[in-house]
Amino acid sequence: MGIFNSKSIFQFTSKSDIIKIVLVVTILFVLLQFIRISMLINSNSDTDFYTYLWNKLSIPSDMKSFIRQPWSLFTYFFLDGDFWGIVANMIWLWIFGTVIEDLRGPNRILPIFVIGGIAGGIFMLVLGLIKQTPPQLFTGASTCIMAVAFAAVFFKPSYKFWALFGVGIPIWVLVMLFVGLKMASIQLYNIPSLFLLLGGLTIGLLYNNILSVFFEKCTYLLKQSGAMMDNKNFVLNKEPETRRRVAKDIPFKHVHMSPSRIDAILDKISERGINALSKEERRLLDEYSNSKKES
Repeated sequence: MGIFNSKSIFQFTSKSDIIKIVLVVTILFVLLQFIRISMLINSNSDTDFYTYLWNKLSIPSDMKSFIRQPWSLFTYFFLDGDFWGIVANMIWLWIFGTVIEDLRGPNRILPIFVIGGIAGGIFMLVLGLIKQTPPQLFTGASTCIMAVAFAAVFFKPSYKFWALFGVGIPIWVLVMLFVGLKMASIQLYNIPSLFLLLGGLTIGLLYNNILSVFFEKCTYLLKQSGAMMDNKNFVLNKEPETRRRVAKDIPFKHVHMSPSRIDAILDKISERGINALSKEERRLLDEYSNSKKES
């Protein structure tokens, strides 16, 4: 019978940017809809919800309105008022994001997602300065997914996605399908939304060349922050050097070995292989295994 392990689930979740994004978007959707319904029940109107909350988190297409809510450049792509729209976008994110996560590793999708959304917003605001259009508000992750899609297809155009229908579908076919669906949904008068998508597309095109160093630095920072958050042995790391040297020479049975220390060694093996262990870590692991056998 399997044992529920919240630690393992948390670690699995933390290693996939796709899951992080899905969780954030889903939680925000549920929270905001709960607030909207609560206001609707209490006052028979959700006007205040849209006026004072939703609209403030949505990005406006004109610079004059944007200046009053600059934070919307970082919030609009996490919002979506349509449940099925969220489901569709998250499926597309999973399809395109797995190409990069499978081939290059974790901590790479979130930077593309966020920078793509920011670039799309900037593209649209620049259009507003050049050409006057009726003010509109925009939400949704389509811009960000456009960035992930083109980053994926230009990184590995020959990649085949096998999770659908048991048939290997080239990733470029899925990208073209995604683009076609998005283009079909844009009305002729809705030019700002086109520029949102173009901003994301541009980031995707630049991901593997001009912006590659920038994105690698973003990935490095995410890995470092994740390692700091996951470091359960920071107290041991601060021990004086003399104490560490003494403990190193004491047999295992006389050294206090916390479960978190063993977990850290096992996690290191899982992520980097057993060859990544130091001599001390190998000794501790061997003695720990022997003590388990004896007990």
